[in-house]
Amino acid sequence: MLAKPVYITVPTNIAYAKISSNPLQTPLDTSWPTNDPATEADAVTEIIYMIHKSSKPIVLADAGAIKFRVCHLLMTLIDSPAK
Repeated sequence: MLAKPVYITVPTNIAYAKISSNPLQTPLDTSWPTNDPATEADAVTEIIYMIHKSSKPIVLADAGAIKFRVCHLLMTLIDSPAK
C-alpha cells in the first residue's frame, strides 16, 4: 500500500556529506498511484461519520489542501451529511 504525502528531512550530520550523483541518472516515476476505490469510499464514509458524531469537531488541513487545489473538496467533505 502506498501512502501520501511523504516528508523527507536531511539530518544535520550528513547535510554537507559528499555523495555519488549516480542515482540521479535514473528518472523518477512521478505518476500518482491510484487508490482502491472501495477502500477510499470506506475511509471517506468513516471520516464523515466521525466528524458528524463529534460534538465539536476540528479539522486541521495543512498547506497541501491549497497546493493540490482541493480546498473545495475539503469543504464538501466537512459539510457532507452523516450516513
